[in-house]
Amino acid sequence: TPMGAIDAMEQKINVAGVTATWTVERLLATKMMFGVAGVGFGVLMLSTGVTMKNIVIAGLSSAGSYILPDMSLDRRAKDRGKMIQKELPDILDQMTIGVEAGLGFDAALVRVAQENEGPVAEEFGRMMQDRQLGMSREDAFNRVAARAASPDLKGFVLALTQATKHGM
Repeated sequence: TPMGAIDAMEQKINVAGVTATWTVERLLATKMMFGVAGVGFGVLMLSTGVTMKNIVIAGLSSAGSYILPDMSLDRRAKDRGKMIQKELPDILDQMTIGVEAGLGFDAALVRVAQENEGPVAEEFGRMMQDRQLGMSREDAFNRVAARAASPDLKGFVLALTQATKHGM
């Protein structure tokens, strides 16, 4: 694979939120299987006769089959971004209520992550796991921002990072 392609695939898997079921190796294997199937279909088309139509169909099926897993991940990332956009205001309201009720910020994040479902709660849960493993708050925030498929969540994380840097 070209330089940086593995990192790009890993990032794509993270943004799509399928790290529990997909790995880079699985993505590469799927791309290869689909690519080989597309080439096989293309060869089958060309065996019926070498016409311009068959050549175009063979080329498109070969390339399209190889690209199909990437397109699927991109679609999942887009859908996940929409879900984050939809869930974020409610999650932030719950965090605000928790902090106003006397919980610390980290405790409010844990509570929101445990009591909710969806990508925002999942990201906050992963962030708190990173914190429990000894990662700094800023690094954990940066990892959430890197995985976020939503500009609003990235903005929120950036604001939290800035607040942490300035001691707020």
